[in-house]
Amino acid sequence: METTYTGTLQISVVSALGMTPIPGATVTVSYTGDPDSPLETMTTDESGQTPTITLDAPPRELSLSPDITAQPYSEYNIQVTAEGFEPVLVSGSEILAGEFSLQPIRMNPLNVTEEEEKVVVIPAHTLFGEYPPKIPEEEIKPMNETGEIVLSRVVIPEYVIVHDGVPEDPTARNYWVRYKDYIKNDVYPDMSKEYCNLDIVALNKLIIDDVFHIDEEKYEDYVHSTRSYESCYKDIQDGKYDIMFIMNPVRVEQIRNITAMGERLPEVTISVFPKPSVGVIINLKED
Repeated sequence: METTYTGTLQISVVSALGMTPIPGATVTVSYTGDPDSPLETMTTDESGQTPTITLDAPPRELSLSPDITAQPYSEYNIQVTAEGFEPVLVSGSEILAGEFSLQPIRMNPLNVTEEEEKVVVIPAHTLFGEYPPKIPEEEIKPMNETGEIVLSRVVIPEYVIVHDGVPEDPTARNYWVRYKDYIKNDVYPDMSKEYCNLDIVALNKLIIDDVFHIDEEKYEDYVHSTRSYESCYKDIQDGKYDIMFIMNPVRVEQIRNITAMGERLPEVTISVFPKPSVGVIINLKED
């Protein structure tokens, strides 16, 4: 019985403007040598990705020896259409036996392009095709740039990419998630929305924990809370602290709603608005 070799393919479709996912795009896969005979037709999900499909490929052994001249991978055409975007044709997407392939596709909105169809032709792999010899270059090159980019203003992304696995795992799926939803679920997913909306909660989780990685044991060594804007500003000017965060006070109704659900307020909840009545209350009774 003849052995069949296969590889897997997934297509990720995003807009060329903003790199946002395109859900509902129609994706058709066919052999490059027979483009008019579709093998698979799929629709992208909310993350702009298709299901993973299995496609035929040459035997794996063809890619393990430099003496073998047969092409070690199969080639497929990918046709993508979506409402409001120009169609895209990718010709020559390569599939190796036993390997997962992720084909990214960027679509141009119709209002920014005049092309009827965007065609991308993937050339033969550099280890298989015939190319001129590489021009020798120095192994170590001087770098004048630091690699860091500092923006002139704070930019909040509309989407973030969530990798569902360890960073080294290329087979794990990437999900496009709205930043607001990601933040909402990332703060404390088991706590109430009222609790997560507190400024002090967002500061502790998203900045102190996730950015500066200051744990509870070192919290008091690095973080100081005060009701006085003037004293805080003076500490910044004197170099005692580096960053100052001004937070909205906790409202009385927030305290009431949070405690009613059995949740405890963070320890550093130092301001309340409006100020509740305090003092001694005396009820006078007639004899």
